[in-house]
Amino acid sequence: MNRINIGIIGDYAPNLPSHRDTEAALAHAADAHGVGMALQWLPTAHLEGTVGTEFLSGYDGILCAPGSPYKSDTGALDGIAYCRRNNRPFLGT
Repeated sequence: MNRINIGIIGDYAPNLPSHRDTEAALAHAADAHGVGMALQWLPTAHLEGTVGTEFLSGYDGILCAPGSPYKSDTGALDGIAYCRRNNRPFLGT
């Protein structure tokens, strides 16, 4: 079975239904396609600046989670910009 790594830009809050639903939807999609998947939430404060976003290249795809405001709008935007500049698979909702 193939395995993909998905990064989720956002500040995970287990009390937000949209965050739990995001994880469930991605797991459902992976199961439907017979693909293993690892998810990691990427706190926006850690994504500020070029150095903070370089590790995003290790993900097969990046999602910017719903549920702003983010702890760092700059970090969220820097992560999005990294994906666009480096042709990384990206989905923003």
